[in-house]
Amino acid sequence: MVYKNDSHVDLLELPSFVILQTEIRQEISKAIKIKELGPTESEFMSLIASINEKIMKYNSICPPKMKKGKVGLDNMEDEYKIWE
Repeated sequence: MVYKNDSHVDLLELPSFVILQTEIRQEISKAIKIKELGPTESEFMSLIASINEKIMKYNSICPPKMKKGKVGLDNMEDEYKIWE
């Protein structure tokens, strides 16, 4: 359940791409924190691949104007700002 301005909003009422958008934003934030800890490259690339799979799914169901690019090692922080 999501609370916004003291009103209750059931997640079932939200479009699936909005729910997915929130998940992607949270995962990018988590990846940025993990990146700072210095994970192995294979672990980190696996995490990025997982995020990008969700982004591809998001892009397939969201309105055309809301499509977003994939994340990578060099643009993760910039992409997070776009997903805010």
